[in-house]
Amino acid sequence: MKKNCPRVSVVMPIFKHSKEQLLTAINSILNQTFKDFEFIIVDGSADEINSQLISTIKDERIKYFKQKGYVNCLNLGIENSLGEYIARMDSDDISYPTRLEEQVKFLDNNPEVSLCSCLIERFGYFEGYKKSRHKKNVDLISTIASSEFIHTAMMFRKDINLKYEHLKPMEDCLLFRKLLLEGYKFAIIDKFLLKSYISNCSLMRKYPKYIEHFMSRINIFALAKHYNFNLSFIDEIFTKKNYTINEIDEYLKFVHLLMKKSNDHQLDVLKICKPFFSYM
Repeated sequence: MKKNCPRVSVVMPIFKHSKEQLLTAINSILNQTFKDFEFIIVDGSADEINSQLISTIKDERIKYFKQKGYVNCLNLGIENSLGEYIARMDSDDISYPTRLEEQVKFLDNNPEVSLCSCLIERFGYFEGYKKSRHKKNVDLISTIASSEFIHTAMMFRKDINLKYEHLKPMEDCLLFRKLLLEGYKFAIIDKFLLKSYISNCSLMRKYPKYIEHFMSRINIFALAKHYNFNLSFIDEIFTKKNYTINEIDEYLKFVHLLMKKSNDHQLDVLKICKPFFSYM
């Protein structure tokens, strides 16, 4: 880490939220018990409403950028970060006051772990709903089986050179699976450190079949790589629309392999494969 650089860079893309919601998210970071951080806010909105609001906040830790597109906002924030650790934050969520302190302490004490998340409290559409997801060592199969790693609550080491691909709104799921395939260690801290806002108007709620289809492709991609199964179309799986008879035969053999392994790993093979198969 360079001299005089902050230990943590908090990266938060922002788009259109109410003034109250955005200020609550920003203040939840500025009021952290851990103080050694920079706060990189990347504004993806077309107007100047957010910039006018942020200009009224006098805190030298804030670094403000403009960019287009959610994934571009994330990548720009990471590229401009100086911290040893990078914490993600969404502009409609609320970090508990000790979030950064707890995550820094955990990564300091567990050098083998590259990324950590935490337990979350949901609010909004699921008001007050909590779900415990503690796990010290998160592996690929358990992530696919339960989708347990929470993106907005993530803190990771800068030196893993993390970069998001353009696969909205599933860029985080693809990223996690690729990092697990590369051997990086994930963990979930056994503490509630974030309140995550659940909107009834999110893409995941408005277009569930579309989301299921993309999740199916991501999981098939990851499982084929994990089991070293040669699907000839694997590197085109996110864009390919038509399949040959030979490719369908390959895919059916792959599903048969997953069925044989499902009892050992508690994989719901039908849930993973059916949405993808319906588009073949």
